[in-house]
Amino acid sequence: MDSTRIEAGSEGYTSALVAYSALKTAAELNQPGAQTAVTELKPRFADQGERKEKIAKA
Repeated sequence: MDSTRIEAGSEGYTSALVAYSALKTAAELNQPGAQTAVTELKPRFADQGERKEKIAKA
């Protein structure tokens, strides 16, 4: 059951990233309302990219 929830959550997050990326592209192309949507969603996707800190080598 837990693996099903994890998989569903992963699929949902991946879909959200695709939609957010499309909105960012639309905002770059000055589509009406796109920048407002990106501004509202941006905090939800903050710090979700690659980690900048390196893992200390043991």
